[in-house]
Amino acid sequence: MKKNMITLFVLMMLMFLSWCTNNQETQQIDTSNTASIDVQQKCATQAKIFFDNKKADINTWDYQNHYNVNQNKCFILITERFFDDSGISEILYDVFENKEYANGTFGKDWLGKPSNYCYFIDQTKDCKSVTDFNGFIKNYMEN
Repeated sequence: MKKNMITLFVLMMLMFLSWCTNNQETQQIDTSNTASIDVQQKCATQAKIFFDNKKADINTWDYQNHYNVNQNKCFILITERFFDDSGISEILYDVFENKEYANGTFGKDWLGKPSNYCYFIDQTKDCKSVTDFNGFIKNYMEN
């Protein structure tokens, strides 16, 4: 029961954080087909700031950023590992627009049964598994 309460609390915190806005201005990045080192560094720097503003004071959070040349956007995938290693939660954002693109929680419930939840912002694809989630975010975290 205590694990369930912790998991519920963490999920509620993630949902709250995903709705929070920060004071970042929307910015456009160079539209050339090749991401320069300068643009990649700008993305990495802004992703670190974004992550530091979003994360709770928990050391189980991590992130990965990627500048997508085709979309001319900087994305961040924030990952949280549950305290008891029963699963993970991931959220994909556009760093400069503070826009959430995907959200997923994958693991086991307090009875040890698989418990997966995910959604995509555009709602055009079903999300029922880690495979669905990873397939969707691949379009943003690669290219």
